[in-house]
Amino acid sequence: MNWFDREAHTRRIFKECFSTEQGQEILTKLVKDHFVFKTTPTADPYLAAWQEGQRSVVLKILELVDTDLRVFRARYDQQELARSKRQDNPINN
Repeated sequence: MNWFDREAHTRRIFKECFSTEQGQEILTKLVKDHFVFKTTPTADPYLAAWQEGQRSVVLKILELVDTDLRVFRARYDQQELARSKRQDNPINN
């Protein structure tokens, strides 16, 4: 198997994994937990490098599954808004 075939295979299995509802939930968690849409400023260059490494891995996964970041960001924002509303209204949960 040549490099192009391996890359196509990798993309296909990543898409299969992350195309499910559970896969989308995992992607959302990865985006949230690994600094994709927000940065955490730090004076520690090692911590900054660690966080950027985490972010770059998640961005690579999003690239492999051909995710439109604008669409994903909208979904992420909607989920965060719903979560914050649930926290503000614990009686309705």
